[in-house]
Amino acid sequence: SFLLSATIVCEAQTVTSATPVDSVLKIANHYLSHGNIDSATTLFKSILSARPDNRQARIGLIQAAVARQEWSDALDLSEEILKTSPHDVAAHYYAGICERELGSQRAALMRTLAWRRAGDHFEAAVAGDSLFQDVLYQFALLKEYNEDWPEAIALTNRQIAARPDQVDAQAGLFHLYRHYIAETGPEDALKAFRGLHDDYGRYFSAER
Repeated sequence: SFLLSATIVCEAQTVTSATPVDSVLKIANHYLSHGNIDSATTLFKSILSARPDNRQARIGLIQAAVARQEWSDALDLSEEILKTSPHDVAAHYYAGICERELGSQRAALMRTLAWRRAGDHFEAAVAGDSLFQDVLYQFALLKEYNEDWPEAIALTNRQIAARPDQVDAQAGLFHLYRHYIAETGPEDALKAFRGLHDDYGRYFSAER
């Protein structure tokens, strides 16, 4: 199996128009999902060298860059897609994540501008497909960065209701409540919790 995989990677480096791209994509995505980012990147790049317009390979490269937390590279790739496909949900989704994380590394005005762009990307992604991956929760994390706690909690609850399989959102909701309490203080947080109607809101209100 290892020799077969190695052979496939070597052959994929010289992908031509005659190569079965779907098969190479399947292998690349398998590598990506199992954390073998370097091999996945090699395969995605090989596809794009032969077929520059292959969207799936470009999305794969974005996912690989995000996995490495190479936010600037992933953002550049996302923006390339948006130049020709301005409503591409996946490109907006990843651009939103990248702008959010890049903004967290910047100061004052630059952070505000980056987070504003992130919000625009997330809004476009949600408008296109609110069930896409965990887009509502990723948007919620931006709201958390901005300390907009009620909106962050509301978006996370929407994510859980829309996609119960997104376990990160369920764990994230508990974290949001804890973070909210730590940042605003128990008394102010309790007042806000009384207006919320989810299990964690009731739990923390009862704890108080």
